[in-house]
Amino acid sequence: ARWGVYRGDSSPTLTALMSEIADRTPFAVTVLSSGHPFNVFATDRQSLHTRGRAVDIFSMDGVAFSADQSTDGELYEFVLWLYEHPNVSKIGSPWDIDGPGGRSFTDEVHLDHVHVAVFEESDDAP
Repeated sequence: ARWGVYRGDSSPTLTALMSEIADRTPFAVTVLSSGHPFNVFATDRQSLHTRGRAVDIFSMDGVAFSADQSTDGELYEFVLWLYEHPNVSKIGSPWDIDGPGGRSFTDEVHLDHVHVAVFEESDDAP
């Protein structure tokens, strides 16, 4: 993931968000663009990872998302903070913050990490 940042594979919006997260807390990334399948799992849609607009976060401050899925802990609060961030377009995690069809989702694939996608620089944030 680090080399992908160095190569410029990620959008400036995503790298700025990752820097903001790092200022807030240590975090571990599983994948940015390289190493992620081209399409969203089980679909024919191109993944935002391969477009440089998404990151998968495995842990925050040394705690894996698979280890704490309660709604009263720091991990959940972190996901809420991400959800409220103006540059975040989509967030997949163990929690569906806003229900079906919203900007947040959960499924079997996203129970052990947080998928964070950002708006393109030309997109309008909500």
